[in-house]
Amino acid sequence: MNTEPVPVDVVVEPAADVCRIVVSGDIDQVGVLAFRRALEDAVAHGRHSIEVDLGDATFFCCEAVTSLHEARQAQEGRLTVTRAAPVVRKVISLVGLAATFGLQPPTPAAGSGPTSHPGTTVA
Repeated sequence: MNTEPVPVDVVVEPAADVCRIVVSGDIDQVGVLAFRRALEDAVAHGRHSIEVDLGDATFFCCEAVTSLHEARQAQEGRLTVTRAAPVVRKVISLVGLAATFGLQPPTPAAGSGPTSHPGTTVA
């Protein structure tokens, strides 16, 4: 298994009313700086709404959640996550913000949860 960090790539696609931010790679302690900067710039430029595509994120740290939440508050709720990788869904769900960003909690992969067998108790 490869444990090398995947460099973050943040692409900002501004339009008249909407700013789309597409992020791929690891949004870790280093990558979150570019992510936060893109969010802050989009808010500062007064876009009507911000769409964040996190479908290709491979890591999502807690500071990234904070950055996303702060930008959403600054936008008065006009920030949406249009796609979210499973790791992003998991982290956002763990901190209780899945509904805030309109995300469904991740569904466990087949065979990843506890298995029940007749006559056995699974804790």
